[in-house]
Amino acid sequence: MTAPDGTLDGGIDEQDRDQTEVQLALAVATLLAAKTVTAPWSELVTARLSGMLRAYLQRAALDMARNAGLDPGEATQAASDAVAAVIGDVEQHTAAWLKIAAEDRRPKGGGPMSGDDAREAAGIIARTLATYAREVVREHVALTLGSLYKTWVTRQDDRVRPGHVTLQGKTKRIGRPFVTEGHDIRYPGDPRAPLHLTAGCRCHLAYSKNPIKTRRP
Repeated sequence: MTAPDGTLDGGIDEQDRDQTEVQLALAVATLLAAKTVTAPWSELVTARLSGMLRAYLQRAALDMARNAGLDPGEATQAASDAVAAVIGDVEQHTAAWLKIAAEDRRPKGGGPMSGDDAREAAGIIARTLATYAREVVREHVALTLGSLYKTWVTRQDDRVRPGHVTLQGKTKRIGRPFVTEGHDIRYPGDPRAPLHLTAGCRCHLAYSKNPIKTRRP
């Protein structure tokens, strides 16, 4: 939601994220188990996953826009514009992950991977994709609303990985990466970051026009 200091922190529905992850995992596993490494992954993503991804992106973007105080019409337009701006990149990264998984787990004799391998690979892809897609569309909404800074927010529990514990409360200008364990990471689920820093991540970013002042213990 929009805090008194102008912080934008909407678009975070963890139940929706978790449910979407399950749906994506099922769909991705079906694709991986049915196709060979030479399949046109980009076309498969567009045909089989794009609708699910668009709907998920729209929900996250709309919630963020509404919580920022936009009226219903403005919020819907801002969300639609954000989805249109990022869906191509989301689909491209999804297709790349499918291709990598198919190549890494390709049976020695050729053909599609086993059902067990497909489900395992799909789970990893879906966990990363659900967070990445949400965060990239939220950033677009934040930029549209004039945000200049981003602050890393963890769940602050014992499940947060060490590399993200050190990021809690840290603020960067949008466009500049956070750095942890020697790696750049732009936002939770960043496809450019190593998998051990992104898969299954439950963090999100808060946005603001001015740096957020974090209270220190």
